[in-house]
Amino acid sequence: MHAQQGKTNITAIVVIVLIVAIVLIALPLWRNHRIAGHVSEALGATDAAKVAVTEAATVHGGLEHVKASELGYNTAASVSPYAARVSVADGGRITLVTKGTGATPDIQLLLTPEQGPTSAIIWICSILVGEADSVPANCRKMAATKVPVSTAPAATAQ
Repeated sequence: MHAQQGKTNITAIVVIVLIVAIVLIALPLWRNHRIAGHVSEALGATDAAKVAVTEAATVHGGLEHVKASELGYNTAASVSPYAARVSVADGGRITLVTKGTGATPDIQLLLTPEQGPTSAIIWICSILVGEADSVPANCRKMAATKVPVSTAPAATAQ
């Protein structure tokens, strides 16, 4: 009878150890996934800025002629529960500073426009501040590597 009880106790301990191991592995993955979801939502706050840059590049003849002061971009258009600030620099570079995502420190991303041979703009996402595991997959490369975020539609003649 004591041998049977000993086996039961060992089995219970093994089960508890396995559960703890699974929790220790799954919890950080879940946390990073949740943060990446919030950052992805914050990236949506850059859409208005992307449109303003794309329009200015089309009107002024290329990204090199885009001046932040001439965009008429309203930063209030970037309201989001996870976007603290969206700013546009000359050349169309967009900086996103996040808030409330659960990441420490708050994640900062740089979206750099590149104009392809068809005049379509491709947005390259780079991490300025934060861990690569805490951002969406399309921004996980560091600044030295180009990662397309999205392609703006080509301008249409009216």
